[in-house]
Formats: sequence, C-alpha cells, structure tokens
Amino acid sequence: MRVLITDHIHPWLAARLEREGVVVDVLPDSTNEDVKTIIHEYNGLIVSTKTLVNAALIDAATQLQFIARVGSGMEHIDVSYARSKGIEVYHSASGNANAVAEHAVGLLLALVRKIPKAVSEVQEGRWIREENRGIELSGRKIGIIGFGNTGERFARRLSGFGMEILVYDKYRKDITVPHVKVTDLATIQREAEIISFHVPLTAETTFYLDAAFIDSMNHPFYLLNTSRGKVVKTSDLCLGLQSGKVKGAALDVLENERLDTFSPEEQNWWQNLQANADKVIITPHIAGWTHESKLKMVQLIYNQVEPLLLL
Repeated sequence: MRVLITDHIHPWLAARLEREGVVVDVLPDSTNEDVKTIIHEYNGLIVSTKTLVNAALIDAATQLQFIARVGSGMEHIDVSYARSKGIEVYHSASGNANAVAEHAVGLLLALVRKIPKAVSEVQEGRWIREENRGIELSGRKIGIIGFGNTGERFARRLSGFGMEILVYDKYRKDITVPHVKVTDLATIQREAEIISFHVPLTAETTFYLDAAFIDSMNHPFYLLNTSRGKVVKTSDLCLGLQSGKVKGAALDVLENERLDTFSPEEQNWWQNLQANADKVIITPHIAGWTHESKLKMVQLIYNQVEPLLLL
C-alpha cells in the first residue's frame, strides 16, 4: 500500500504506517494541482485543512481506498462523492475535542471577567478596577448549540461552575449527560445569557447566528464560537455588539482566517471588531491546537485505517 500525506501532522502516523510496510510520502508543501497530478499512484490520502478533496481530485484517484482527515471539519472533502466511488472516509474529530472544550472554558472566563482588557490596561500602567467588574458563572444559563464531541465535553467541564446548562442538538437524541437540560432552540433563545456554538459547518449551519437569531434572543447575551467561522455572520454580530444586544463575543474562528485576503466587506467587519475590542476576544483557530491533540488525532486515524492494511 502507498499513502500520501499532504499536510503538517504528527510524525507518529507516518512512522507507524511504515512499520507496517506502507510506503508513505509526506508532501506538506504540495498544492491541489500537485496532488491531483500524482494521486493516481496512491491507495490512501491523509489530509488536514489545506487540501481540497473535490470530485475532480477523487476522479483522478483511480487506486484510492481511503481518505483520512486529521481533524474534524469535513467541509473541504466531498464525502458523499468519495463514498459513491467506494472510497472509505475517516476523520479524528474526537481527538481534539478535549482541547477545544478547555479552550472554550478559558474564553468564557476571559470574556465575562474582562481578563484581556484588564491585563492590557495593567501593561499600560493603568490600574482600573470598577470598570473591569465582571460577572460570575454560577447560576447563569448557557445555551450549547450542537452536542457532539466538543459540545458534550464543554458541558461536562462547565458542570462544576454551578451553571444551568441548556443543550440543543437537532440530530442527537441520546443525550443522557448529567447536569444538562435538553431543550429546543426557542427555549435557549428565550432563557440563555450565553450562547456557545459546537456545530459542523454545513448548508444548514452556515450563518446560524445572524441578525434574525440575535433578534430572537430574549436577553442580551455573550457569544462563544469555537466551531467554524461561517457559523456566525460577522457583520450581523458587529451590529449586535454596537446595539448592546450582544454583550461580548469570544471567537476562535472567523469567516475568513487569511487576514491578508480580506474583501472590502470583510475589512469593514474586521475594523468593527477592533473598534469593539473591549468586548471581543479573538484567538487564531487554536482551540484544538495542543501537543496532546496533535498526537491523539493521528492515533485515531491509524486505528481506523489499520484494518485496510491487512487486506
């Protein structure tokens, strides 16, 4: 078997595959055109976020047996088309779920206690207390939208804070996690003071949070997004921040994360986010980015593809 790896992932996986007699080529600097040109030589393709695995690339992959995504989001892989061609598709979404959950807790605490603002002011030689008075999480109602790997782990970590945890997942009906209340979206919009998104990016979840969603919230609220950037319509979020309907936002993801390629519209909402810096925290898509998760994700991929190595 011959496998192509097209991104920077933990070297454990290539070494482990080679121990099983697999020929592994690691080409992290390859472009999509490069991959399309050579993919007919490979039985397996392992990607992270860089490679677009569309129908054209899949058609060129005449010997491909599997595609493995090191990570969670599958929006850049045409999964249904690959499976229609008899190609197995794997991912390692649970490998970084703990990391994302911990980061989301950190963002939430930083947001409601105004920690980045206070730290910045102290660094500037300003000792300001009253304006940095925050709120406690105990007794607050949080709405978690999406209860897969990260949403569930996030809820479990919040349970120790004494919060009322409201959960809505359109597709998962087997939720039996202690200290959470399974409910509908309308109830969350009526009762929650904090909203946290943990959904994949699909046609259905694109711009899930928009002006209509914000208007449907009964209380001014804090927003967390550690899922995908396009789950939030950023221009509408900016309007919500300006009106006070959104009290603050902590974002690990953006609609466009290549800051040097912003369109005029994107430049506009970026400037608005900067203008509201006292109420906005942005981290550069690092929620799932830990040393532990980097290894766990490739180990999960190996466990899934191992049976194919025996064929």
